[in-house]
Amino acid sequence: MGCTSSRAFELQKHDNRDGSGNASNKCQVDLVSACLRMLDFLQEVEEHPCLYTNRRILAEAIRRYETIWLPIVAKSAEKDGQALAAPLDVEWVWHCHMLCPSAYQRDTQWVMQQGSSSDLNAAQVPFHELLPRQGPAWQEALKRGQLRWEQSAPNEPFDITAQLKQAPLVEDVVGSSNVNSRISYDLAAAAGRQMAFHYQVAVMPHYRDNKFLTIAADRYVGKFLELKRRHPNQFFAPSYDIDCVWHAHQLHPQAYIADTTRLCGSVMDHDDSVNDRSEDSKLTSSWERTKQTWNKEFGDHICKDGGMYRGEFTLQERQLQPQMLAV
Repeated sequence: MGCTSSRAFELQKHDNRDGSGNASNKCQVDLVSACLRMLDFLQEVEEHPCLYTNRRILAEAIRRYETIWLPIVAKSAEKDGQALAAPLDVEWVWHCHMLCPSAYQRDTQWVMQQGSSSDLNAAQVPFHELLPRQGPAWQEALKRGQLRWEQSAPNEPFDITAQLKQAPLVEDVVGSSNVNSRISYDLAAAAGRQMAFHYQVAVMPHYRDNKFLTIAADRYVGKFLELKRRHPNQFFAPSYDIDCVWHAHQLHPQAYIADTTRLCGSVMDHDDSVNDRSEDSKLTSSWERTKQTWNKEFGDHICKDGGMYRGEFTLQERQLQPQMLAV
């Protein structure tokens, strides 16, 4: 479990040409444990596939997240800072929101009572940490979360997993929400993109291997973040083993802001909407540039066995998955 801090760090200049180094010594988050906990959560979401593409379910989840949960988290941080576990639907949209750090900071300024700022600061974002999805710590966090929820919204159910299990994969929004949302980031679209990420990463057994994840964490911290420090104005595309660690790091937003500010010189933003792999697309050209720059800077290759793109995973394939598994 990683800790978080709002302390300011001075930019450290790294003279090592190969970008090597132990990730655990450079980040406030235990990245290997964070990856495993993230994969557990992604598997739990996979068992409730309506959270990917059911627009009605997602609209309700976003409303619950914005109007009930975010104020609870902000108020809890002021009181005791104890970890709180959210309902599954709320945790999911929270997860998707944190995967775009700039949007997360911008969209949650109102709840943190911060003015507009172009520079991300750890104190400006709601606290979150990845907890194991079982055991005493999880049960206590869940109990605290439900208690705060019932105090804040006594007429709103906390746990709606029974409803999620019955909801179809695809469903449109019926009617319109009365909530005047302050969230500008398209969380429903972000949730849909995570279905493909689950296919690329979470179903592969080697992503549960400590050695594989340790190497991935070292590649992420020692080379991918270092590449960004050396070339701050470039857009680099990661391999999937690095992207897995990158996601897990972002799910500790206060630590992520502090770590990447210290290691890169500024907060490293993340945009998973860049997923067009056609010829001459931003992702394709960025991937070619990343491979060339990585090789030039570190003398090896970013491509990694088990960490590469596995091909497209479509909504139609996901709809047919139950029948295929039954066969």
